[in-house]
Amino acid sequence: MSPIRPTDEMIRKLLDGHRHEVVSPSTAHVVADLSPGLSDASIVRVDLGGPSSWGRFVIAKIASAQSDEVPGAFRRGPLGAHREVDVYRTGVVSALTKKIVTPTLHAIDYIDQAVCLWLEDVGSCLDVTWEVTRAVRAAESISQLHQGDLPSLEPKVDWRSNEFDAFRHHVPLAREQVLAALDDHGDHRSVLSVEALRCGLGLLDNAASYAGELAAAPTGFNHGDFHIDNAGWSGDGRLLLIDWAQAGTGPIGGDIATFLSNYRARGGSTGSLTRGQFDTLIIDSYCRALSDGGADDTVIRAARRVIDLWAVSWAVQVRLGPGLAAARREDLGSSIRTGIESDIAEGIERAQNAVERLG
Repeated sequence: MSPIRPTDEMIRKLLDGHRHEVVSPSTAHVVADLSPGLSDASIVRVDLGGPSSWGRFVIAKIASAQSDEVPGAFRRGPLGAHREVDVYRTGVVSALTKKIVTPTLHAIDYIDQAVCLWLEDVGSCLDVTWEVTRAVRAAESISQLHQGDLPSLEPKVDWRSNEFDAFRHHVPLAREQVLAALDDHGDHRSVLSVEALRCGLGLLDNAASYAGELAAAPTGFNHGDFHIDNAGWSGDGRLLLIDWAQAGTGPIGGDIATFLSNYRARGGSTGSLTRGQFDTLIIDSYCRALSDGGADDTVIRAARRVIDLWAVSWAVQVRLGPGLAAARREDLGSSIRTGIESDIAEGIERAQNAVERLG
């Protein structure tokens, strides 16, 4: 299903059912398209035309409500739109920890096999500069989400997820792209070395083994897409997270692995620290927070191993599949392609370090 692109007319029609909360739907209009490029969701900022119980501005997120029971899907069953609704309706985040907050969900509408979430506009909370201190605080805060048993909440939800295995469908494309890059390496300038590409092939060969070990790791409730574009800080200083479409139970440490894998590529600063020093600081801070929260040494060791397993599987499969394919597109321009290649090289370097620790 192609993403639904909200028009002013569509927005006003949907808002007509919320007249008691919105001043006048006829004055509402889209003021910004915030949709991420690869998502199947459309996200827009809407000006309601005046003060209302929802505020002056709201976020409308419209995503497919169709089943995703296909190979390589994030989970078996409902798509992320339903999972995100589950997160807001049950209040699972606040039940697990008071150190993390979510935007307020104002209302839900259903249209054309899609779900429309009307959410609090938290743009000002997300508009922050990410540096080392904030990254450490985020790692410490997210640890609380991963600990303890899921409470009994209504409506009841099956929170099982399979993000640890979700990206294996990229392996065939990744192998194809790496072999093509090796074949024409002598004819193209590239920041990716032959050694790095061959290392990538070896990691792809072990995809099934890595996924199996991740499946057996201790689990906790994960955000599922924890990176700085989905994170900010509330007015009272708590970690604020958006985009819960991939939330669910998964290996403890998976969120931190995702955070580290995306951090510099999305504009996060490591200050005077090298990539390796920054990774070590964030992982150590996360593990100390797990310990302070009551996790025993067995769980903490498992979390460290999960972070390494993620680095040699998910992070490489995505980079060498769609990532390397994008880096080879002439229409993107040389600077963009070089940036993508640099990110791939960093991911492979992180994976090589992880392989040494995994033994």
